[in-house]
Amino acid sequence: MMDGIAYYLKKALLWLLGSLVLSVIYYELMALVFSTDVEKALKEENDLYEQELPQVEWAADMLEDEVAFLTERDIEIYRKIFNAELPDLYGIMEYKPADATALAARIEDNLRVVMDSLCSRSYRLPPLSLPLHNLSYTNVGASVGERMNPFYKLKSYHGGLDLVAPEGSSVYAAGPGRVLSVRSSSGGKGNVVEISHPGGYVTRYAHLSRTLVRPGMTVRTGTEIGLVGNSGRSFATHLHYEVLRNGEIQDPVNYMFGSLPLYDYLDFFVMGTTSGQSMD
Repeated sequence: MMDGIAYYLKKALLWLLGSLVLSVIYYELMALVFSTDVEKALKEENDLYEQELPQVEWAADMLEDEVAFLTERDIEIYRKIFNAELPDLYGIMEYKPADATALAARIEDNLRVVMDSLCSRSYRLPPLSLPLHNLSYTNVGASVGERMNPFYKLKSYHGGLDLVAPEGSSVYAAGPGRVLSVRSSSGGKGNVVEISHPGGYVTRYAHLSRTLVRPGMTVRTGTEIGLVGNSGRSFATHLHYEVLRNGEIQDPVNYMFGSLPLYDYLDFFVMGTTSGQSMD
């Protein structure tokens, strides 16, 4: 009797175990064919990431190139403004809170380089003020470089910065100096004021409707020297502003950071470098 019961219990357990194994196999087979809502959502998310990955990698490469470009530009600006090499400002960001002493020493060294340049008897501050008041990035046109000429529709070298302003707006000296020349012409840059500044700098203000200074005059930063116009070979009313150092053409945008908040300066920089169409 007991043997019969044991036989049936064993048979029932084997049947139950077999059913469980078959259930697992069935579930695995079904999972290969049919996905749950969660699995479908995860698969769609993974597919989306795979599609976006090339774009993200491309954007990362672009950002890396832009950072490298801006770093080189900062180094160049520092050389031109302070006549020295740029201190290692970027290494500062690598320090951790535990390196407070080393970080303080690094900052002190950087400040000493700046102060030594500024306090040098031979150093002269460049013309850093804006030649027009109430400027915003929307007033900024093409800066120095190859730009599309509005008359010939061909690319040619543009040696200054176009600043759009209403006819008759006041133009101001960007720094203290002496008026080198005042020229009037119906062609070329039209009516031009040229000012010599300490340190080998020269600024030019072109396409003026009227000049308000004469050669030999001493001017201060902010002295009104003329009015915005459209004289000479100019496509529209604007100020063509140039900065030279020891006869070498500079990008005027590099000399505006001292008169603008950081983000405004960045907007000026972007507009000046990306505008492909000059106005003269």
